[in-house]
Amino acid sequence: MSRFKNKRNSDTIPVISYEKCIAKLSDDGKRKQSVADHCKIVGAIAKALLDRLPKVVRKQLPDGVAALAAMHDIGKVSPGFQLKIDRENVSKNPDLVKKPIESFESKHAVISEASLSEIIKEKENQKELINWAQVTGAHHGDHNEADSHDCDKYGGIFWHLQRKKLYEHLEKEFGGVPVENPTLESISLATAITCIADWLGSDEKYSFDNLSHDSDKLNNLASNILDNAGWRFPNIKKNRTFESLFGGDIKEPNDLQKALFETASEPGLFIIEAPMGMGKTEAALWAAYRLMENGYNSGLYFALPTRLTSNKIHERVSPFLSHAFGEDTYVRLLHGESWITELGKGGREFSPSGSWFEPAKRGLLLPFGVGTIDQALLGVMNVKYCFMRVFGLAGKAVILDEVHSYDIYTGTLLDRLVETLLRLHCSVFILSATLTQNRRKDFLIKEDKNRNNNYPLMTFRRGNLDSSSIDIQRPVSQQIEISIQDKVTTKIINDIIDRASKGQAILWIHNTVAASQDSYRRLVSAIPENDVKIGLLHSRFPSFRREELEKEWISLLGKNGKRDSGAILIATQVVEQSVDIDSDYMITELAPTDMMLQRMGRLWRHKRENRQIEKA
Repeated sequence: MSRFKNKRNSDTIPVISYEKCIAKLSDDGKRKQSVADHCKIVGAIAKALLDRLPKVVRKQLPDGVAALAAMHDIGKVSPGFQLKIDRENVSKNPDLVKKPIESFESKHAVISEASLSEIIKEKENQKELINWAQVTGAHHGDHNEADSHDCDKYGGIFWHLQRKKLYEHLEKEFGGVPVENPTLESISLATAITCIADWLGSDEKYSFDNLSHDSDKLNNLASNILDNAGWRFPNIKKNRTFESLFGGDIKEPNDLQKALFETASEPGLFIIEAPMGMGKTEAALWAAYRLMENGYNSGLYFALPTRLTSNKIHERVSPFLSHAFGEDTYVRLLHGESWITELGKGGREFSPSGSWFEPAKRGLLLPFGVGTIDQALLGVMNVKYCFMRVFGLAGKAVILDEVHSYDIYTGTLLDRLVETLLRLHCSVFILSATLTQNRRKDFLIKEDKNRNNNYPLMTFRRGNLDSSSIDIQRPVSQQIEISIQDKVTTKIINDIIDRASKGQAILWIHNTVAASQDSYRRLVSAIPENDVKIGLLHSRFPSFRREELEKEWISLLGKNGKRDSGAILIATQVVEQSVDIDSDYMITELAPTDMMLQRMGRLWRHKRENRQIEKA
């Protein structure tokens, strides 16, 4: 516990001038960097980064952010930090060494915020502008409440005056702090800029010796550091057609895709409710392309509920972005096990920017990503480095798929995320086959005056305008015959085998892994050897094996699958979302309505001319 606590001027505390205060020591302790020099380096990198940000992001940041970044470490001009980092230098001041280090605060970010708040208060005389000081207080990932700028544990008034001199020194180089009232979003963006510049400016592989007094050389080095780290934003290829973006068998957009593309003339919120197989994913991607092409958005993040669905959509989004931006376009996969998938593809640790963006908290900083929804939700939660995720999403087209699958807790966070994204000038696309009317109202905030509850439906809200909706032409419907049975009898097993032997693709979905394994064993023992292909797919397979099985069955039962004979796949809920499997006949255990509809989406999913059955 600090001996001085929050008292002011209880004793004279010896002072070291800011010019002699140390900010960094090399790992071997031989090289030292002064606080003033380090602040200049970080300010120069922040300035260079601001200059290369996309316009949609840069316009959300006022002038003065580079100055804030430069001033991030003025709190290192304090007895607590100097006693901690450089006892040798402090030993030249014996009166200071006599003070127990426990008497002082060593968290320099807290001291930076306390002093900068007071300086802004003195210079600008506007209470709201003091909040900009939070940028310096949070640049190590979290925020702590600061005490008075001149309390003894920060060194008292005389140390504060040294910090003020450093502020004035940096102000000559970078100008003053912003004079616009901050918002939560602008503070988050400025903190992220500061944090990134500090990370890069602390990298020991670069030599900053004797650069602080040569602005041209320092600015050139700052630009090179950003290049080496991979801070480059790709240029979009203009006037791409729908066919050139998606290729394959998709030649022309359908009515849903045309309607969304025409509606997405500027950023906003777009909700698409349509059955499985109507091309919601392609609709959102094509609309996002239009917004990026016209400069409204500068990147893309596609968020899904699970790792499996993220992996599958990543395989579809990557070629789309390669067609839109170039073959070498990198789409980061973001979820808890994404490193396994990346490792299987060879990783990017030896490519330019590969290693710098590798940590999870930096993943969203890349222009393009596909991953789980939690990666984005962390931006609106009180967690360390939440501001980094906010910055990573700012100005992007964000696609939120399968939103019907979230519980009330995640759904509440999702509401907050959508509100934040819209304030960050993002375009938000919400995709669902089974969205409830109340859930749609939650997202819209301003309800559609026409209260259109038709289906399929596209509802949108741009800027501060009221929401509007457009009816989408229904696809050709399929009549599905449903038979409800109490239990699986020998007769049903024989019927499944008979259908498969006639060339039909059978999908049997269970609610538990144990039940699926039991049915698999039952069928294997009943089917003559090599008569029909039979497989099992559930979540307990090792990740690599599960991915192999998914690819195997998608190649057989997917849109372009080659079916030479019948097949039976026994699976759990893993096949419900974003897995492109098309069956002729389905058996499923009873489940909640939205899950049942998702399962039905795997029945007669694609048009086929050679089905061995007349109706589903």
